[in-house]
Amino acid sequence: MFTVPTNIIFIYDNYVDYQATDITPSSTYSSSLTADNLKYPSRTKVWRSATNAATNTYPYLTFDFGSAVTVDALGLVNHNLTAGSHAIYLCGNSADSWGTVPYEEYFAYPDTGGGAIDTNKWRLIAPPFLKFTRVGSSSPAYRYWRLYFESQGQLNYIEVGKIFMGTYFQCSKNFLFGNTHKITDTSKVETTNYGYFQSIKSHILTKIELEIKRLDNDEFYNDFLKLYYAVGQTEFFIMAMSPDTAFGRYFKSFYGKFCSELAGINPSVNSNNLKVDFMEVP
Repeated sequence: MFTVPTNIIFIYDNYVDYQATDITPSSTYSSSLTADNLKYPSRTKVWRSATNAATNTYPYLTFDFGSAVTVDALGLVNHNLTAGSHAIYLCGNSADSWGTVPYEEYFAYPDTGGGAIDTNKWRLIAPPFLKFTRVGSSSPAYRYWRLYFESQGQLNYIEVGKIFMGTYFQCSKNFLFGNTHKITDTSKVETTNYGYFQSIKSHILTKIELEIKRLDNDEFYNDFLKLYYAVGQTEFFIMAMSPDTAFGRYFKSFYGKFCSELAGINPSVNSNNLKVDFMEVP
């Protein structure tokens, strides 16, 4: 068993997005809903399995990362999994062979024993499903990884917008009492020449102003700054906040990137205060 994370989590360095990664699905619904969509930045562009695949078999995605990698965190964004009827098998192997595998983990959805799900059901886009395969130690390294989706006959197909498989950074402190949420409606209202208003509906996104005090210098320079400059403003990642330690889940999880310059103050020789803004992406 693994230890449930207790602080804010950043899932980044997504191996799925690497140019060399090859993704092979068990089936595809149409030419516009292929597995290549999983590399697309927007979570609204999805892969969908063939019709009836989810009721008759276990749809799967096979990932060839080109070399052996560890998958310490797994995240699904914009999926159609529903509570009480779905599960995922994460398998790893040194060869593209799946009869008997050296590594396999079973994740129920949802799960109260180490899972992480977003309960903000008012949001327009389905929240991430997060699992941490290892906390404090790395999983074995394999070149080939496969995700099996178990539907138990509840869905006609499986659909996913983004899949994160890779590393994460768990901060030693939380933003629980140092963040401000702002809801941003990206819909536009335009006026025609005849004086009528035309509303263009779009996504409602969250902007989060983050602040953390007295972060240890080693963690600030070696971990947080690495995250900020490597992927923070150029690539998208998952940020999970407000952990519920008793049930091992995160009540708030977001998909986006930092949208402001990082501001830091040194209150002491050994620590830093920092401020940065995070914005969801559609």
